[in-house]
Amino acid sequence: ASPVSGSATANVAQETITVTANNNGCTTTNTYYVPLAWTLPIFYSNSLSALIENGKGVELSWGTAQEINNKAFEIQRSSDGLTFSTISAVNSKAMNGNSTSPISYTYYDSLPLTGTNYYRLNQVDLDGTSTLSNVVSVYLSSSILLSSQIYPNPATSYVVLTNAQSGSSYKVVSGGGQVVTTGIVTSSAQNIPVGNLLPGMYLVRFTDVHKTSKTLMFLKK
Repeated sequence: ASPVSGSATANVAQETITVTANNNGCTTTNTYYVPLAWTLPIFYSNSLSALIENGKGVELSWGTAQEINNKAFEIQRSSDGLTFSTISAVNSKAMNGNSTSPISYTYYDSLPLTGTNYYRLNQVDLDGTSTLSNVVSVYLSSSILLSSQIYPNPATSYVVLTNAQSGSSYKVVSGGGQVVTTGIVTSSAQNIPVGNLLPGMYLVRFTDVHKTSKTLMFLKK
């Protein structure tokens, strides 16, 4: 008997493999089903990244170059980088879950955890199979999560900076960009004298011990 010779071509989109073989001059062709798990459903153009927005929330972003039978991206979060839970999901923007064009995605976590937040994506196919992405992390201090504020506003002789972490540094900046006052936070209700400042708009910029910053504005009468 002559050895069997043949060729195989794969159509990933159709999830089939066609095999043509020649045995002693007899040609046979068979088509086989390829499980979806054999394909790569997602090709990322931009891996998952995380950015603290306005000192209060975390914006996640990622991008895809190709999607095949993609249903959604589950947003998973962890406090230790080991145990993750799903906090939300972003549906695929691709028509019927399939695309060969670049697509950008974002998700905003408005209620992050105190301390280090670890994030990852769990990409889910239409058939329920899933694949995990890379893991990213950001740190939010308790002072930021408590949404520090300034009062009274407008102010005459002083302003109070609330919920800022002890040890944070602060500076008061005029509308023209000049630093007029600096100091260190020693209280959860830090009193900052402003009686000697000229009337106008001012910014209070403070940075905690983890180098997380926030800016607040007040009007001096």
